[in-house]
Amino acid sequence: MADRVATYARVSTDSQRVQPQACALAFHCRQEGSEVVAEYLDDGVSGTARFQARPAGARLLEDAASGKFDVVFVSRVDRWARDPAVALEAADALARHGVTLHFVEEPLDVTARTGRDELARRAQKAADDHRAQRRSCGAGIQRARRAGRWLGGGVRFGHREIGRAHV
Repeated sequence: MADRVATYARVSTDSQRVQPQACALAFHCRQEGSEVVAEYLDDGVSGTARFQARPAGARLLEDAASGKFDVVFVSRVDRWARDPAVALEAADALARHGVTLHFVEEPLDVTARTGRDELARRAQKAADDHRAQRRSCGAGIQRARRAGRWLGGGVRFGHREIGRAHV
């Protein structure tokens, strides 16, 4: 493969790091023998945000329009988008400029109708999984609060720690 390649990585929270994704994508491109001409990293950006509202996503679409690269590599669909409309809109924008979208960990041909349907399905599944995880975490936090556990950082002012309890 001798195409000019761009890579795109995204994380949505401060507790996550975008660099491991970027390194894995760069390694994959080296293995494929592709020249990475651009790297786009959205750090702390929701997967439901439209690409035009993402700092790196907006640059990616602008550079695609200017012909800077031929292919975009992304690790997984959930790193691309967690909303079917957002996933398809951005994929279509790349396709209009002759840019191919590849998911390294989830082979998917988004140029075919079945591939587009699968992209939308996987983006919806990512959104559903994210919502379920948030609900589960929220329920755990509520149980801990009802049990009287302190959920903030260190020991509160005027309290001390005895075992796992703050008194």
